[in-house]
Amino acid sequence: MRNLIFKGYSDAATPEFIADYEAIDIGLFYKGVMDLFPQTQSKIIDIGAGTGRDAAWLADLGHEVTAVEPVQKLSDAGKRLHKQPNIAWVDDSLPDLEKITNENQFEMAILSGVWQHLNETEREIAMRKLSKIISPNGLVIMALRHGIASPNRPVFAIDVDATIEL
Repeated sequence: MRNLIFKGYSDAATPEFIADYEAIDIGLFYKGVMDLFPQTQSKIIDIGAGTGRDAAWLADLGHEVTAVEPVQKLSDAGKRLHKQPNIAWVDDSLPDLEKITNENQFEMAILSGVWQHLNETEREIAMRKLSKIISPNGLVIMALRHGIASPNRPVFAIDVDATIEL
């Protein structure tokens, strides 16, 4: 299923798609949780980084960002558009994040447009992994998508309460 989703995003990664993604206003997107972002330099992982829009914003704020993106067309666009030296790109994905191995290494994780692509079992695995790589006082911020998706990028329904319980 993951390969189908990755292919769906790769096929969709047109210049127009990338421009639309980059044009999203970060201030509006994170408006409800803006006060939760670290005020001091921190290590943050952006899982499903896409073109690196959010990673670049965080890097510009002085954070050290690991941008995780499994779709090469999107990460290539991100590397081309966002050349900040404090962004490290990693080709990996949930639920396993096999290349991210150090425990307690991040103060925050952000996931935007990711969680809906994981089924319930994968979400349990992913949350266990997140709990290992995030510091004890760290935060995970997710943008949850509900509703119909593109047929070539299937999604699973999200139970918010079940996600919180994980």
